Amino acid sequence: MATRGSPITSGRGAWTGGGELRCPRRRGELGMYRKRLQGHGVHLIPMDRRDLLKLGALGAGTAALSGCLENIPGVNGKDGEAASALAAASVDKPEVESTGETTSYDLFLQPDTQKVAPSIEIPVWGFSDSANGPFTMPGPTLRAQAGDKLRITFNNLQDMPHTIHWHGVHLPWDQDGVPFISQEPIAGGESFTYEFEAKPAGTHWYHCHVDALHHIDMGMYGTLVFEDPDDPWRVGGPNGVTDDKVIVLDEVDKNHVHSAGAYADTQNPQNAGPESGNPMHTAEQGETVARDVANRPPNPTTEDSSQATNPAQEERDWYPATYPAYEPELNTYMLNGYCFPYTEPIRLTEGEAKRLRFVNAGTKRHSMHIHGHTFLVTHEDGHRVPDPYWKDTLDIAPGQRYDAILFADNPGIWVMHDHSGHASNNNIYPGGIFTAVAYEGFEDQLPNQPQNSGDFVRWYDDL
Repeated sequence: MATRGSPITSGRGAWTGGGELRCPRRRGELGMYRKRLQGHGVHLIPMDRRDLLKLGALGAGTAALSGCLENIPGVNGKDGEAASALAAASVDKPEVESTGETTSYDLFLQPDTQKVAPSIEIPVWGFSDSANGPFTMPGPTLRAQAGDKLRITFNNLQDMPHTIHWHGVHLPWDQDGVPFISQEPIAGGESFTYEFEAKPAGTHWYHCHVDALHHIDMGMYGTLVFEDPDDPWRVGGPNGVTDDKVIVLDEVDKNHVHSAGAYADTQNPQNAGPESGNPMHTAEQGETVARDVANRPPNPTTEDSSQATNPAQEERDWYPATYPAYEPELNTYMLNGYCFPYTEPIRLTEGEAKRLRFVNAGTKRHSMHIHGHTFLVTHEDGHRVPDPYWKDTLDIAPGQRYDAILFADNPGIWVMHDHSGHASNNNIYPGGIFTAVAYEGFEDQLPNQPQNSGDFVRWYDDL
């Protein structure tokens, strides 16, 4: 049904009249609609009561609408064959032919720390493709040609159980990485090898699926890129793309990252206590006491007294674990694991076309905007769009991926940032999802890392 402002094209232009376009109910209305629409190349099929009764037996609503709109191009007839056959049509999914090749990776997980911004160093559960690290958030980008057999061995060097889910990938159910559905969780010190075909082509991502909210928050995610040799937007392809860059967006809950490693069942008593030196004892000296530390910072303090007692809690298993409800305070927003000014600039050479692969690994929408340029969107969630389109600001939902081409046609130093003010340090620059876009020849004009003071330090000093 067309409404005001919805163009109905015809030989005489677009109809954007007021009100709704609907089937007439009374004889007088029929003449009014006929005159109004015939002037725009739209013709109605006459119907009497008998015709309408026949249509009622077949589903009057749908058939009558079809009769009213028969000659509107793009809805029915010669120019609307696809629309009229929509109910019976099937959408073809791109086929990925097996290459017969195998691409193998080792993926290691180990706790580490990452300095994401001045004055902020947070614990992470980082991935690496080497047993010696570095273990980073996000993990390494894993690339393969679409159709390759992927063999990825996950080595859990931590004491928490984990699985890896391959988001966006079409694979056998028992390789999907969902705990207690497709596999048992992989215990600390254990390994598991995932095997599946790299399909569909495009940009996807991987993440832990055990207590996913918390474990992704700790840094357990990374990007998958399955290259399509027939993609005109591939690097070296016919559309002139010379390079690609992965951009992963995320945000950290400060209540959670500072409790990293605090998952525990029981704890031995420690003679730690207030600054006065008075000893702090467990409830019953010499016994093991369980302490709920899932969302508490390490080394909790207590008021100064002669005898400070740490309250005992009922002993519980460390998995499955329960976490107290809390309000997320997402105030550390990151681009590839860092906040400005620690984010890496996007470097361009005038005349090149760079493919940016955006992945939203967080739980908030991110609205990416670049100054002095416009994105050409070519892929959504790994799939090539039939008609690439221009976007000034790219709104990316949690879990979503977009590929966009950045044409280097405006030399200088620009910025790319999340246009949601709270994600760029509450609009107090610098900070957050914010980075420089620097052309060759302008790098020496990039300012030195700022001595962050005032509001910037205030923004982070409570983390």
